[in-house]
Amino acid sequence: MAECRYFPDPPHFGTNIAEEALFGELLLQLPEEVSLFHGIKHFDGDREHEIDFLIAHPDFGIALLEVKGGQLRAVGDHWEQFSHSEGAWHREDPLEQLGRNGRWIVAMLRQKFGDQIPPVKGFFVAPDAAVTRRAMIGGIHRENIIDHYQVSQSWKIISNELVDKLEDNRFRSASVWTGQIAFLREQFHAYQNSYEEVVQSTTNRGLAIDALSRNQASLLEFMSDNNRMLIRGGPGSGKTVLAVEQASRLSRQGLKVGLICYNIGLSQYLAHTAGSLPKTQRPEFKGSFEALAALWGVTLPLAPTARVARDKFYRTEVPNIIQKRVETLTHDEKFDAWIVDEAQELHPGYWKLLRDSLRDPDNGIIHAFGDKDQEIFHRDELGSGDVDWNLRLKWFYARGTLKRNLRNPRTIAKILESLSSRAAEPSGPHEGFPPEYVLVPDDANIHEVTEKFTRYLTSEYHWEPRQILVINVGEKSPKHVEQQGNDKIKYWKTFLKSKDVFYTHVSVVKGLERPVVVLVLDEFQAESKIEQQLYVGLSRALEDVIIIGKQKEFDQLGEFFNHFIPSAFNDTFA
Repeated sequence: MAECRYFPDPPHFGTNIAEEALFGELLLQLPEEVSLFHGIKHFDGDREHEIDFLIAHPDFGIALLEVKGGQLRAVGDHWEQFSHSEGAWHREDPLEQLGRNGRWIVAMLRQKFGDQIPPVKGFFVAPDAAVTRRAMIGGIHRENIIDHYQVSQSWKIISNELVDKLEDNRFRSASVWTGQIAFLREQFHAYQNSYEEVVQSTTNRGLAIDALSRNQASLLEFMSDNNRMLIRGGPGSGKTVLAVEQASRLSRQGLKVGLICYNIGLSQYLAHTAGSLPKTQRPEFKGSFEALAALWGVTLPLAPTARVARDKFYRTEVPNIIQKRVETLTHDEKFDAWIVDEAQELHPGYWKLLRDSLRDPDNGIIHAFGDKDQEIFHRDELGSGDVDWNLRLKWFYARGTLKRNLRNPRTIAKILESLSSRAAEPSGPHEGFPPEYVLVPDDANIHEVTEKFTRYLTSEYHWEPRQILVINVGEKSPKHVEQQGNDKIKYWKTFLKSKDVFYTHVSVVKGLERPVVVLVLDEFQAESKIEQQLYVGLSRALEDVIIIGKQKEFDQLGEFFNHFIPSAFNDTFA
């Protein structure tokens, strides 16, 4: 049998005996129509990653191999590898490596070929270990693990798995992937031959991030003489990071500082992040207004279940109830400074109670961070839907603006720019994936389709469930209701620790993010601004974003819909 084509030629293994031995085995097994790639480097910001082996077959698709030689053992949801030089076991995560590499390959192909891409499947190869268990091991299904006794049958195992994957609806209309494989070969050749250039470019991006962080901190220093300060900026501009930093700085000065926000979900993140600071840098209070009421011994009544009544309760009645307690606070119970994140959410009643709870109401510190374009509902004082800072902040505030979006990939940041002229300038280190849409048939249940799609994201796009955030714009989805239960605090704490897909609503997700956002356009509320719901929802994505909806909702998007390409998942409805 003629050898397959392999790249680079000759391959370079250095001291990696396991990969060199596997390469020899693969040359004996792979048919000549296969392209075998070894040691493909790629970059995530300023970090380098590597694909050990990539096998591309023009009829079957693509297999990624992550190779770990030597002594291995499975411990819970991960693997450990023994280092003889150190005499100790070290954690390894082949599942994460395969997922990251798979996403990179899929993204590269999607940008060039849209939904006409071959199946991509990952395999963990342990050529020196015997794997006897039959179930999932270290997070990887047993059929996707090739151990010492199976190395001689590697291609048989891989090809069978790829053939099984070809039976999915997504791949029925495609048969030959010669063009896609040739494209990958060109891309890999460019990556390997421009190694120094790529390293330099990623280093420059890392330096740009550092410079932006320094500039942001410089803004705090520049405005440090102002006891009343408002920092504005769009999604990804670093408002929350700066809010935590400012709370830390003031705490170091010996001031009694409160770090507060309206959103319970974000408050849990603030409590977790600021709570991990050294004691001398930790704000005295960190959380939501409900937590502040509990601190002061205020028992709030249960919120109404009807959405409009519930909204009015939190916006007007809650601050009025807390205000009564503020009027009885002692000097020791009051604060020297308040740091407010997502400040656009606060109505005048909240600003009043914060000011009155300062030890020096006239000169005490209130530093606010917000984005007026993230006020979703028509709930302001004038009924216009716009946030009027002059009405809400009736005392003099020095103002600064963060103008660069560092967090979101440029594909998403550019979409945000189209929704708001005030959106931060795209400055992230990644171009990002092409945003996609899933068109749900009119007779299908959109929530059931969404659950099916999240499983598709993990199987086809190699995202892990913990990396996916599903955001609804209508009412709470059944999965949201199920996850939240009767304990909102516990629900939001799971956001920080959960390994599962997280379901939430666009009205409560500001300030939080995950790598993948699935924005479900189940129904736009009558009084809401569609652009602002999109602005908030899409900006939660760190890597990839997909919108799901029926034709009616997509029609409401107008020309904005042209930013999205169809997902290959749409083929499953055929």
